[in-house]
Amino acid sequence: FPSHDSPVLIKKQLHLQTVSHDGRKDITKNFLPDEIDITRYVDAGYANIRIETTDEIFEIHINEEKNLKIRRSNNNQPAQIQSLEHDRKKERRISITDPIFLHLGIADKDGELIPRQSDKYKQVDEFLKLIENLIPDIVDEKKVSIVDLGCGHAYLTFATYRFLELNGISAKVVGVDNRKESIERNNGIAAKLGLQSEINFVQSDIKDFSPGEYSLAIALHACDTATDDAIAMAIRSKAKAILVSPCCYHDLNKQLQVQSENLPLMLRHGIVKERFADLLTDSIRAQILKIFAYRDWE
Repeated sequence: FPSHDSPVLIKKQLHLQTVSHDGRKDITKNFLPDEIDITRYVDAGYANIRIETTDEIFEIHINEEKNLKIRRSNNNQPAQIQSLEHDRKKERRISITDPIFLHLGIADKDGELIPRQSDKYKQVDEFLKLIENLIPDIVDEKKVSIVDLGCGHAYLTFATYRFLELNGISAKVVGVDNRKESIERNNGIAAKLGLQSEINFVQSDIKDFSPGEYSLAIALHACDTATDDAIAMAIRSKAKAILVSPCCYHDLNKQLQVQSENLPLMLRHGIVKERFADLLTDSIRAQILKIFAYRDWE
């Protein structure tokens, strides 16, 4: 299969990176200049090889007897800046150089990703994909209002606000958590970023937090019935969209009792009973949301 070769910089040394395909997967190899052997392309069975420099183009045709016909011409195309990056940089919805990542402890003072925080940075970006797709549903003429229930260290709270801001959307955000240290930390970060009037954190259990007028309610990893409290609060607030990621299902699991001769086989094993309780819990939640005119997000 065709091979595509290009120069890359690896550990400050110039290499030739070759990418070929064997019919199942891409095969990538890197060669130092003195390791490059043009004959391997001839032996591999290629019929045509094209080599471009900033000044010249070499077109090599190889026949069945492995005789070479070389055509040399001037390269009249405008010179382009060649990226020498070894790894292709992925476009993220918020650059790692953004000040929020410095204050959240995801980037260092030079705007570089702290290696141990790479998973967190990816998680933030994946979450912002959801926010990006929700924008048409939550944005109207008024300012977008968001409540993050069980916000923890508020990585997603700050990122959501900043992502909307970068897209020209004004937002008012409230983060709710019952841990005093998290609230103090998060309000401190908001102050450092000069966002005290736009982002506020409140210490409270979700069930005790008063409903308001919110465009979007977020509750990620609200344990057990805290997810139900979050859904109830979001419904009372008439939120246009609700993002929940439930965890730690216990309440219904404890209530399950065998009432049918068909259930003992399923409920006698703890792990199976636990999974059944998880599915039943989320099915009930989905039905409640449907009753209140919420639809599945596709």
